[in-house]
Amino acid sequence: MIQVNRLIRIPILFLAAWFIQGCAHITPLGGGTKDNDPPKVIKIVPKQKEVNVVGKNIEIEFDEYIVLRDVPNQVSIIPTLRNAPEITSKGKKINITLKDQLDANTTYTIRFGEAITDLHDGNVLSGFEYCFSTGNTIDSFSVQGKVRDAFTNYPAKDTWVYLYKTMEDSIVYKEKPYYYSRCDEDGGYKISNVKPGSYKIIALNDKNKNFTYEQSEESIGFLNNAIRVNADSTEFNLVIFKEEPSRTFVKKIVQPISGKALIILSRTSISPQLTPYYSKTALGADRILNFESNDTLVVWYKNINDDTLRYILKDRDLVIDTISIISPSQKKTEKEFSSGKFKVSVEKYGHSFPAANQFSISFNHPIMIVDTSKITLISSKKKNASINLKPDKFSFGNQKLRSESDYYNTWTSNINYEFEATYDLLILPGAIKNYFDVTNDTIKHSFTTGLKENYGRLLLTLTMDSVNSSTYIFQLLDSKMKVIYEVEVLFTNNESVLIIPYLLGDTYSTRLIIDSNHDHQFTSGNYINHILPEKIIDGAVQIKILSDWDTENKWKIAR
Repeated sequence: MIQVNRLIRIPILFLAAWFIQGCAHITPLGGGTKDNDPPKVIKIVPKQKEVNVVGKNIEIEFDEYIVLRDVPNQVSIIPTLRNAPEITSKGKKINITLKDQLDANTTYTIRFGEAITDLHDGNVLSGFEYCFSTGNTIDSFSVQGKVRDAFTNYPAKDTWVYLYKTMEDSIVYKEKPYYYSRCDEDGGYKISNVKPGSYKIIALNDKNKNFTYEQSEESIGFLNNAIRVNADSTEFNLVIFKEEPSRTFVKKIVQPISGKALIILSRTSISPQLTPYYSKTALGADRILNFESNDTLVVWYKNINDDTLRYILKDRDLVIDTISIISPSQKKTEKEFSSGKFKVSVEKYGHSFPAANQFSISFNHPIMIVDTSKITLISSKKKNASINLKPDKFSFGNQKLRSESDYYNTWTSNINYEFEATYDLLILPGAIKNYFDVTNDTIKHSFTTGLKENYGRLLLTLTMDSVNSSTYIFQLLDSKMKVIYEVEVLFTNNESVLIIPYLLGDTYSTRLIIDSNHDHQFTSGNYINHILPEKIIDGAVQIKILSDWDTENKWKIAR
């Protein structure tokens, strides 16, 4: 027997292993072009647009292997079915088993959206639809139009349009629509293969996709009359709006610091009142109430002996809820005092310049005493002379007060600003005493006014043929769609002239609110009471304002 040297044998074994591994490695074939084509339908049973269909099974065959993706969100069947069908894919086929008894003489459409892709490359068969009829004909009528937001006038994308076979108002809360379609990016919609007849039409931004209206979370649009679908049908346009909650109640109570409670309501309160739940609890000198915003009340309190403050909340003498405010412990209050939470500070200050020539200053707590002799505003152009800041107007949150005898946290002074000047605000210690008997330390703020040449002026003539008894609110919006000027306008001989000074160079747009209920603001609609939102008209042309220039423009308002 031939003996092989062990030193030679080891390299030979390594070479053999490498050779075997190389022979076993599979290299993909090169060449050829990537498949970019979506699957093609080669056979459907029953056929596309088949009539007098009685079965409940549908089979769709393709020219290649396919996969179904996101079926619950992509595949829809119209008219809607009570029970979801069984939809499966295997190999080159899709099989659909319907579980409901189908309506007679009705056209059904199955939309696959983006659900169908080929197996290997993921090419999507987008927008494929299959329809059939249980009657003698395929319904060929359609319902289409546009949906926009009532307040912004923007297209209402991510919104659905629903058709119902009944005009009952309650149907939107409890039943799926019979027909439906989703709006595109431009707010346009189209519902095809609709049976002729009368329908209730609703637009809904159905956020939870349950086909029913959730008032607290969703916006709705409607037409008061049924639409008639026939050969003479035109476009049906809708506006969606967010309803005010039908009932006022306390959503939650927040106590950011000892002595302050925020009562957050479900909707705007017109005339809120707090009355004691027990006779020993009263809104006296140690408790004050004010608005922070239209749907938030603020209760300030101190020197409270009760563990819990209990009140009945009323709006225009109507009881809407009961509230309980837990009084903080003395230890907690003392800790907050020592940490500086009751320190007097300027929450915000503003200089309405140059149009209104007003200076306002807001504090973080209700104010009891202001010593204006310790408050100075100095202009760099007045040789350091102090400007008189005697308050001309007092307010608390969004409430205007008649005099400084009431508690307030904001005052406004009318002053004569100068262009291109620096102003320094100085509030000396002890000038302010707040509700909690705390006085301020030194407070300093500075701001600068702009050049007169930076501002332009707009001379705008509004004309409208059909002026009625409504109040008209004009708004001017800057390029960021922020309202920078608002005024109620009066039309004389169908015309109104506005002169708006001190506008920064920018591109502006206009808006007119038809204030039908004369409450001096936009009012939304109410679905159950069949009240549509107030109409807002946008100007057709944007207005370019140049610095140091007068711009004249005319807006003929079409109602």
